[in-house]
Amino acid sequence: SDLRPPTSEMSRVLMAPLGLPPGSYFEAFARNDGLRYTDGFNYHFYGYAEDFTGMYHQCSEAVAAAERETLRAWPAEAAETAAVLRTQFYPSTVDWRWTVTADFNHPGSATEKEISGALARTRASEEPVLKRTGRWVASAGVSVEEIPGGWRFKVESWPPGPLRAPVAELPLPQGWTSGLDSVLFFQYRIVSQPQVRVASDVASPSAESAKQGSAIKYRGPPAFTRASGAAERWPTRELPIFLTEYGYGSTGKLSRHTAEGRERQRVFFQSVARQVRELRIEGAMAFLLVPYLEFDLMEFGLLMDEGSGANRVAAGEREAGRWGPYRMSPALGALLTAGKESLTARRWPIHTPPPSPIVIDLVAGKGVGMAKSYGGYILVGDHGQSVPGEAELVIYNFGTEPISGSLELEGDAWTLLDGDRTLGLKLTAGERRRIPVHVRPQANRFVAHPVTAWFKPGKVAPAGRSPDALVSPHSVSGSSPLAPATPTLTSPVPPVGAPLHIFEPYFRTENGNLYVGGARLIPVEAWQVYHQRLENFSPAFFGRLHLPSRFSENRPVSLVFHFHPAAFPAVFEVMHAQMAKFSAP
Repeated sequence: SDLRPPTSEMSRVLMAPLGLPPGSYFEAFARNDGLRYTDGFNYHFYGYAEDFTGMYHQCSEAVAAAERETLRAWPAEAAETAAVLRTQFYPSTVDWRWTVTADFNHPGSATEKEISGALARTRASEEPVLKRTGRWVASAGVSVEEIPGGWRFKVESWPPGPLRAPVAELPLPQGWTSGLDSVLFFQYRIVSQPQVRVASDVASPSAESAKQGSAIKYRGPPAFTRASGAAERWPTRELPIFLTEYGYGSTGKLSRHTAEGRERQRVFFQSVARQVRELRIEGAMAFLLVPYLEFDLMEFGLLMDEGSGANRVAAGEREAGRWGPYRMSPALGALLTAGKESLTARRWPIHTPPPSPIVIDLVAGKGVGMAKSYGGYILVGDHGQSVPGEAELVIYNFGTEPISGSLELEGDAWTLLDGDRTLGLKLTAGERRRIPVHVRPQANRFVAHPVTAWFKPGKVAPAGRSPDALVSPHSVSGSSPLAPATPTLTSPVPPVGAPLHIFEPYFRTENGNLYVGGARLIPVEAWQVYHQRLENFSPAFFGRLHLPSRFSENRPVSLVFHFHPAAFPAVFEVMHAQMAKFSAP
């Protein structure tokens, strides 16, 4: 059948959602002019209800900053149909000098003032209360023991109250700084313990008062206002706001079957629905799924199964109806009622070039490895070798007409095969062209080397060089993790069927925001290595969500660990926690 829309006006493109608050991944999307290709702004939310409005303003600020950067960086001579790719390359990570700039295990690193400040920090209603334990502050059920070169964290129970995870924080001394080009490094493992209690079956956090959620109010900044006076080179268009997934992250395996747990969920959705109306978000969608568990810890859906044993009775105490074979949670009943209310949508005005039929992609080749959390690519050969990495630009013409123009490379870290950085191209309709490049970032500092590839229609360079395949006399082999000069440590794979303990490192900043770099860690009994550059840290859910949102614009005040034990007691060890910088050998 013909699935094409009757008119082009019915066809819309919606960006992939932000699965986290706006940070490095959104900035990469914006640097590559993603906003010009989307007809709406799309994001998710799983934080504290108090911070829902805060994240909305973080997103608004991020879009406004991206718009200003586009206006600033778009070349005056580039036609509106030009295309751009922006990324960055890092030198090889092998054989660098590792210079420690801060040792977290140094005695007396935080004074009484910093520890008291951590205890007094304003928290969301569902964050756990922290108590002092030596130089650390930790939630109930978590103990911290100093061991040679590190710490041992013993997690014996969920803290009281509706929380996401047991928490331990090491307050940092006043004036602590190490620079965004520094690397956070530590080793970690789980210590084998008799698994007497499965964590997800232990009494899940019970709310002292689900009623406190009824008083949730946002205490953040006023609505963000876009800067005026920018050179608006393109017509104004409006972005509708889509919240394509939001849910409550503190309903666990047991509490989801209790009236109290479901009441907390109802209060969360009631508060968020109110804020949705106040912010006038026109596309807000909750997570309606059949009952399921993520890592056996959290349950985000709004439908309920029948329960079993003692839970079966509790599950039926506050029913609002049925949805097929499942029961409707009280929260779903409240949302269905709220969904009948109308609102006048608020859209964000924006100025970007129109979409281009030309799209540029980059495919890593020999000697080049993708580093997602680093926002680019790292060479995997030995430091100091003259052999470059290999990659290829892939140029697409999705238009129905041929387009001639010039491919122009910016940045010292790459060139075409002949060493030049400009190539004339003529692309037929629907053509896919492969352009090989050499990658050789300067190796005197381990920093990002930004690069840009422009396709500028109508500006044709001299012809005669039109490579069609990646051909290079060089070959680079071998790889190395980004780590100091210590024995190579690999990441073991947990045995099949073994419970998965989960472990998350964060930095907390003075305004209460949490910042994370990379994915969740799964510790096993063998030592593993964590390393992340500070410039890679982005805002995280389940901290506060205030402006400014960029890590570089805030002051770190604590090193934070969240624990997700699969069984109690769970013992995590962290060794050699350091901040360090690389320098050339």
